[in-house]
Amino acid sequence: MKDGAVPVVFSSDDYFVPYLAALVQSIMDNAKKPLRYRFFVLHRGIAQENQRLLGSQVAAGGVAAAGDAGRRGAEGPSFSLDFVDVSAHIRGYDFPTHFLPAESYFRLLIPYLFEYEKVLYLDSDMICGADLSELYALDLGEHLLAACRDDFLAGDRGRYHARSIGLASHRDYFNAGMLLFNRAAFSRGVSMTGLLDLAVSRDWQFCDQDVLNVVCAGKTLILNMEWNAMVTMYNEDQFPPELRQEYRRSRARPKISHFAGPKPWDRRFGFGFNPAARAGQLELFLRYAEKTPFIGVVRERMEALPRREGR
Repeated sequence: MKDGAVPVVFSSDDYFVPYLAALVQSIMDNAKKPLRYRFFVLHRGIAQENQRLLGSQVAAGGVAAAGDAGRRGAEGPSFSLDFVDVSAHIRGYDFPTHFLPAESYFRLLIPYLFEYEKVLYLDSDMICGADLSELYALDLGEHLLAACRDDFLAGDRGRYHARSIGLASHRDYFNAGMLLFNRAAFSRGVSMTGLLDLAVSRDWQFCDQDVLNVVCAGKTLILNMEWNAMVTMYNEDQFPPELRQEYRRSRARPKISHFAGPKPWDRRFGFGFNPAARAGQLELFLRYAEKTPFIGVVRERMEALPRREGR
């Protein structure tokens, strides 16, 4: 563990910072061991004021400023925050985005920007309910990364998609919302230029998630869905039996909740065929969002959106 830290990387645009802040707060609130957590936000233009506000939130969690040893020291966990502008690394690349922002592709840079043995990446639409040091402590062996199966695309509905991107099987197709990179092994296997060139080589339906599944096929440590318990619009009865049981257990006791479908703070959308999945998700999000300096923005946006009838 380089400098004794647990590196956690996020990617965000300026608009999504208030929701990222709730995730960051949930990580700090659930960190128990006296370790140093280093947060990094990959971006290409987050406003200075939002950087300042998120920095002040992290400072209140136990660190005076990025790079400090932390005020809590051995008595508990400490935290620091750095913003990493990746504009220079992606210049000239026109990523196919579909329903995801270009910031999704920034996680492809992680194995090349950091020198830690392992690096943890989390999507910004998540809430952490466990101590991330447990996840970070996993032995990756020769695997390029660790991830959780995608509850939809690892099921029978993903069979054609897996075949279309050249995968031998869809059963271990993973969701890229939580990734634990074996940094050295990954960067040895493919160069940053090679990976980015692959990302723009075709119109990937699921963007960089498809790219990572292709590169890491057969070299991924598949974890229990509790580390990426997705709250989706799909009915769990659509999943194959073995995934259905794992999904239900992960939703009952999630270590990381992932709002992969409609977001709980967006009242314009319901949860499609799976309204039961929505129960408690807004309350879970607000439990941490209310502790951030962005709660006013979050509530103002919620009130500005029309409420969907019957929801």
